[in-house]
Amino acid sequence: MKNFKKEKKNRENNEQVNILDIALILGYVIVIPLIAGVLLGNWLDEKFNLKPLFLLTSVLVAIIFSSIFLVIKLKKYLK
Repeated sequence: MKNFKKEKKNRENNEQVNILDIALILGYVIVIPLIAGVLLGNWLDEKFNLKPLFLLTSVLVAIIFSSIFLVIKLKKYLK
């Protein structure tokens, strides 16, 4: 009976760790490309004097890459 309780508690702790792990990965997958896109877009806009063009393009590309990476990561955890 003690082994069953320990096993159940370990399983619950593993589920909590997995949920936290997924949340952190999702946060980084979304935030890092967006920040990089904004910084790169602003720098290119200043360099070539085309104010919103590179910013919008780089943010759009960052959103696309984030979405693709999210799907890949979520497939791994949902198996």
